[in-house]
Amino acid sequence: MKKVGRIILLSILCICIFNCLTSCGGKAEYSCVSSRKAFEDGWVYTFSYQYGSGDGVDDIIPYSFTVINMRHRYGDGYDEPIQIYGEGSDPAVDRDMRKISSLLGYGGNAPTKDELLATNADSIEFEVVDKDAFFEVMRGALCGEARDVGEYPNLPSYALLSEQMFIDGYAFQIGLLANWGYADYVYIDVLYEDADAPHGYVQLSDMADGGDVSQEQSKLFSTLGSIASGIVSGNDLSYGKDENCDSVIADVKLSRLYDMLDDIEAGKIGAYSARGKE
Repeated sequence: MKKVGRIILLSILCICIFNCLTSCGGKAEYSCVSSRKAFEDGWVYTFSYQYGSGDGVDDIIPYSFTVINMRHRYGDGYDEPIQIYGEGSDPAVDRDMRKISSLLGYGGNAPTKDELLATNADSIEFEVVDKDAFFEVMRGALCGEARDVGEYPNLPSYALLSEQMFIDGYAFQIGLLANWGYADYVYIDVLYEDADAPHGYVQLSDMADGGDVSQEQSKLFSTLGSIASGIVSGNDLSYGKDENCDSVIADVKLSRLYDMLDDIEAGKIGAYSARGKE
């Protein structure tokens, strides 16, 4: 499993705080405030705080914390292709997540919001989880403000999607985290077919990290990053379509990317999944 010890922070940190007020069968109203922090190698920390009023509100689990990789999948031998911190993913991760479960009161006796905010970070040590990132997203969610439901209420909460055929030697991959109608984290990559590579492909992002890209591929990588940032900042899955849809950069057709984004917006994601070596 890919460890977080070598994570390098994005030069522009992606922290998305979102909230909405939702009616629950006419009996309860609740809000879910979440904060995210993204790292350059695809790991995204998310803390969510749910609260409400009315009948049934006592059944709400008030706090949740997840760490998911939206850039790299697991290696061969894993049933779940998406890397998620959880039970069985890694012994050290398991120990960290059990500490967090205890802190959040899973199983009963959940602390209040004020009690969590008063937690002394110096009293907790993690082996793998980035402690600063955990407390940053926790405090961000607990202190976040409400906003209305966004444009895309039917987006999956998380997905790592790729075209299922290499056409002209490449396929697009999109990592997506969404909640309450907002596409609040997007990572767009290109997978180049390579039968000798571990997964049957190499990723444009990895090539860019290693400086192993042409000038045109560097432009492509930058353009994909700008599109992803625009989707998030404007909550618009069609961001940049008019300017970029007909573009071909480093022999990669951006029209295919927008076809994929159109399918995601329409809920047609069944044809896309995290790709493994066939």
